[in-house]
Amino acid sequence: MILSKPNHIKIYGHRGARGDLPENTLESFKYLFDNNFSGLEVDILFSKDSVPVITHDFFLRQRSD
Repeated sequence: MILSKPNHIKIYGHRGARGDLPENTLESFKYLFDNNFSGLEVDILFSKDSVPVITHDFFLRQRSD
């Protein structure tokens, strides 16, 4: 098996830079691109009225008190 050369490795941020900044925020997404990440992976769900929402959790109660 031949592995890619290190310069072909791509690093993506899942939910932004969630280890350093709040996940799924514009600030977190900008951080990735400012620091030369290869890309970004987010989860997009649709509300009942078909509005796209960037969130990892299907139920709001997982994100609120």
